[in-house]
Amino acid sequence: MKNTYSTNNTSRNPIILLILVWFVLNVLLLLSATNFLAESFFQKEHLMVCFIMIGSALATLKVCLDHYKYNG
Repeated sequence: MKNTYSTNNTSRNPIILLILVWFVLNVLLLLSATNFLAESFFQKEHLMVCFIMIGSALATLKVCLDHYKYNG
């Protein structure tokens, strides 16, 4: 039998995938909010985007910690 992701799913694979998706989505959010880095991210009108990114980072961290807590 071939050694693939679906047949040999380790505990780290879902977490790596989650972090990769989180990172890509946050980069896309940053690029869209700053008009592809033409303006600074640290402006008053980007405050809500900043809170969304912080919230998503905290949620991702909580999912990762819970995963390792329950799956070792």
